[in-house]
Amino acid sequence: MNTLKLKYLKFKLFRAQGKMTKLRMKCPHCSCWNRIEVDKIFVPQPSPEPKAKVLIPMYKPLETEKCEKCRKVIAEPKELIRINAR
Repeated sequence: MNTLKLKYLKFKLFRAQGKMTKLRMKCPHCSCWNRIEVDKIFVPQPSPEPKAKVLIPMYKPLETEKCEKCRKVIAEPKELIRINAR
């Protein structure tokens, strides 16, 4: 597996009707809230115990998304978005 770039951004997650998941992200440039369509995936992580599997939930944007206010790119399909615990 190649090296993944992770975006650690403030977020709010909500579910729309059906299978589509939308992630509400704050733009790092202008602090405007934006909604982006994402797929939820689980990335395996190494575990100290051989019998235990550790899966980290991450989000992959479906397309390149730009901020509605400043028009700068905030999410790309090649980058995974990780949720930070507060």
